[in-house]
Amino acid sequence: MVKKIKTIASVLSISSLLAFSLLLTNCNKKDSTSQVFSGDCAHRIAGIYSCSDYCSSFGQPTYQSTITATDAVNITFSNLGGSMVTAVVDSVAGTISIPTQTFPGNFSISGTATFTTNRIIVNWSGLAYGAPITCSTTLTR
Repeated sequence: MVKKIKTIASVLSISSLLAFSLLLTNCNKKDSTSQVFSGDCAHRIAGIYSCSDYCSSFGQPTYQSTITATDAVNITFSNLGGSMVTAVVDSVAGTISIPTQTFPGNFSISGTATFTTNRIIVNWSGLAYGAPITCSTTLTR
């Protein structure tokens, strides 16, 4: 029984390492369509996305957003919560951090996201017209 548990633990550890290495391989891979450097997930996730918001005080609007990579770790969402939002990509953790940003009309936003090759899920909060708001936005290519 103990040997069986150790074997299962070894298989799970190997599976976890393979999944992690696939994420790193995808971000570190250089291809013919873009200049991608080691740890550069920002350029990999750059592109045009269809977005769907679910917010605490709104319906579920859908819209388009373009993500632009300014370097290996910094990106800009052309339209997140109706604003141009900057963020930082952590290619090792597979996360995106959105530092607090304030815009005209008393709108602010901050949050975090997780990403795969074709989908990003952003959980953000802030103020909309001076009232607190909490949203989850799914971006899909």
